[in-house]
Amino acid sequence: METWISSSTSSSQAFNRGRVVGPEQRVQATVAGSQIEDNHEPGGSISVRIRGATSVTASSEPLYVIELNAPDNAIVVGTASELGRRECTAQAMHYISGETPNAPFRATAKIRYKAREAAVTVWPEGALARVEFDEPQRDVTPGQGLVLFDGEVVVGQGIIV
Repeated sequence: METWISSSTSSSQAFNRGRVVGPEQRVQATVAGSQIEDNHEPGGSISVRIRGATSVTASSEPLYVIELNAPDNAIVVGTASELGRRECTAQAMHYISGETPNAPFRATAKIRYKAREAAVTVWPEGALARVEFDEPQRDVTPGQGLVLFDGEVVVGQGIIV
């Protein structure tokens, strides 16, 4: 018998309530992500796994949201190593000089307030800018601000899309 149940946490009072044939039945009903295996042989054992090697990824490694795909009503998940993105697009770009640069340029960028500056190449395209990071960045998030720097001088900013 293999059963997968997902629920919220359970207190000892909730665990001990209700009619139960065996403890494995109660675990199935109260422990999120639990899998109960019973070989139904006399003296046989019951195996209890909580997520672990038989999870969606066949690993106990945590999963993270990589992408939201609204048209397909899907959430794309992946491991920590898949979180990094090498590029993004920013909209509503505003350059401190008042004029959009007419050629790609090098700068550093911050993708959130507490993020470290990262080296980038920027391709201005009107009110948009395509930004390519030298190293993958873990938290490139739509809706967050992107600020471009030349040394300690802010040269522009936009919103990540």
